[in-house]
Amino acid sequence: MTASWSSDAASVAAVSPTGQVAGLRTGQATIRASYESWVTSRALRVVPDVEGTWAGQYRTVGCTRTSGGGPSSCRFVVGAVFPFGAVLRQVGEDVSGTLDLPTTSGRPFESGPVRGRVDPSGALTLEGTTYSVDLTHQGETTLSDWDTTLDGATGVMTGRFVKNTAFQNLWGLRENREECEVLRLSRSPAGAP
Repeated sequence: MTASWSSDAASVAAVSPTGQVAGLRTGQATIRASYESWVTSRALRVVPDVEGTWAGQYRTVGCTRTSGGGPSSCRFVVGAVFPFGAVLRQVGEDVSGTLDLPTTSGRPFESGPVRGRVDPSGALTLEGTTYSVDLTHQGETTLSDWDTTLDGATGVMTGRFVKNTAFQNLWGLRENREECEVLRLSRSPAGAP
């Protein structure tokens, strides 16, 4: 049978005469199909595509030592720019993957799993914990308050996140809270390593 198809928000999700739906921009739409006296509809949400391999930089804009003794290491990180990367998988609005926090030389320093979702405004929220790759410098970082948005025109994510770091030094266990600004996070082209 041939149904009649429509979208209540054609600028968000368009539907063809055969029922093929195409997401055009972030938002919500209801797709409706009717045939003679039968009518059915389905609400859907279009979210940004964040799946892929990402690389970029972040800047530490604030740092507070939350526990531990000895001199503060915050003075060495505030204002500093660091590289980082992520490999993300996406199923609808749910996102999971791995985040890498390398040193300024690009070697892996910490790596770990992240999970999150694309919220109703289209922003990506993530959380997770990265762990030291080099066991001689043991530590871990808990990520929170991750809030980045993807610019559809440039394909670049910007935003912010918080790093809660815990590491051992000569004075014992130390913990810092760092507020970070995502300067630029770009997706690698398809087929790139």
